[in-house]
Amino acid sequence: MEKNEQRESKTRILVVDDHVELRDMLREAMVLSGYDCLTAGNGREALECLAHHPVDVVLTDIKMPEMNGLELTIEIKKRHDVDVIVMTGFTDDFTYEEIITKGASDFMLKPVSIPELCIRIRRVMREKELLQERNNAMEQLRESEQRYQELSITDGLTK
Repeated sequence: MEKNEQRESKTRILVVDDHVELRDMLREAMVLSGYDCLTAGNGREALECLAHHPVDVVLTDIKMPEMNGLELTIEIKKRHDVDVIVMTGFTDDFTYEEIITKGASDFMLKPVSIPELCIRIRRVMREKELLQERNNAMEQLRESEQRYQELSITDGLTK
């Protein structure tokens, strides 16, 4: 595999957190775990980044100024086909159901365990891959059904 092909197939993570130290630590951990990683300090920066760069998973804090992680998740799901993993240290303020209902693919408590985060990213990416395979299979099935329907009403000799 060529070096460029490896780079293109690498999962790209966007880390969104208003705390610089945590954002930088997560970026470094993602790079060391084999991911490409971009960062943003708030929701507006994240949406701007998504408009210009392909991203597979957004990892966002829930409590941020200007636009919180739930509002960001809603905007991402409206505009992009990107999975979102929400992180929070404030378990009393948000429920799992609320976060998932807003469109998040997963939810993690801070402090984040990097090995657990990597497992969750792989699971989210695998689910996306399986969904794409299912959609492709359904499309092939529809095409086959249409083709067989046409063949069933078309005379082979006279067309």
